[in-house]
Order: sequence, then C-alpha cells, then structure tokens
Amino acid sequence: MMLESPHKRDLPAGTHALGMGLFLATLTMLFGAGLLAYLFIRLRAASDPAGLPMHSITVPWLLFLSTALMLAASACIHRALTAARIGRLHVTRSLLAVAAGLAVLFVAVQIPALWALWREHHAASQGFGVETETQIVPKQGIHAFYGAVVFLIATHAAHVFGGLIPLGVVLVKARQGCYTQAAHVPLRMLVWYWHFLDIVWVTLLLVFLVIG
Repeated sequence: MMLESPHKRDLPAGTHALGMGLFLATLTMLFGAGLLAYLFIRLRAASDPAGLPMHSITVPWLLFLSTALMLAASACIHRALTAARIGRLHVTRSLLAVAAGLAVLFVAVQIPALWALWREHHAASQGFGVETETQIVPKQGIHAFYGAVVFLIATHAAHVFGGLIPLGVVLVKARQGCYTQAAHVPLRMLVWYWHFLDIVWVTLLLVFLVIG
C-alpha cells in the first residue's frame, strides 16, 4: 500500500518577507564588512606619507555604463510588479524579459571593467618605488587596495548573476500565468532583491569616486 503525500499547505503570512529580510541582512553584513575593509586600507594609506596617493584609482567608464544597465533592469522589474498589481500581466512578462537582458549585459560589462582595474593594479604595483626592506609595506598596500576594490565589484556582479536564476524562474511562471492581481509575492521579493543590489552598487561607486 502506497502512502499518500501530505497535502501542500500555505505558508504563514509574512514568511516570504521574513526570509528575504534575513537574506538581505546577511548580504548587508557581507558587503558592509568588505566596504569597511576597503575604507580601512584606503584611509590608512592616505595618512601614510609613503602610502598610496589619494585618488589613485581611475574608475573605468564601463562602470558608469553598468550602473545605467543596473538601474534600468531594476526599474523594469519594479514596473513589472506594478503592472501585475493592476492585472496587466502581458506587460509584466515583457518587462521581466527586458530586465533579464539588461542584467546579462550588466554582468558582461563588468568583466572588461574588472580587467581594466587589474591592468591598472599591475601598472601601479610595478611602478611603485623600489621594493626594499622599508618600502615593502606600501607595495603590499597597493595589492590590498586593489584587491578590496576587485572583491567588492566581483562580489556584487556575482550576486547579480545569481539573481538571474530567480528572475528567470519568475519570468517562466509569469508566462505560465501563475501570477494574478492578488497573488504575486515572488515578484515582490524579486523587486526587494534588485533594489537592494541597486543601493549596494551605487554606494560602492560613490565611495570609489569620492575616496578611491
């Protein structure tokens, strides 16, 4: 005799929001720790006469292009949620597809931007004085400084790339007609996630521009 599987039960109200809130809190700690490490390295080097000169990083122009792509993708997802709430599900599907394409372009643009930073790091480390017993610390500071920048940018790009998975799932379900005016919680959670990535990215870029 085969046992029947238990009936699927609805989750308590607010479960999705709680789970997403905890997840975003974890990501906040991750990016916060990385940003604090970057600030510590940067400000310590700025206060050391033998350290890194201020404004030593040249922010690649591709990062500004990727910012526009990121914000545009997030805006499309937000408008997709708005369209779902008023029953315009065909608009929701179209906007999600556009957002997915913009997110892919964002990740693609980040790759040459990171390569440009790597070449700048290589040039800076090669041209930073003579590596003697008294100057080895500043040169190590160059490596730590660029390492923190690349870590923050690459980690953010990895989360955008990872966000393509739930974005794809939501897009497929939207095309299957799984969302209605009253039932669209996964889409709302997706909006939270992408707006969070917006805030993180804009914060990182501003920090790089101001004290980079």
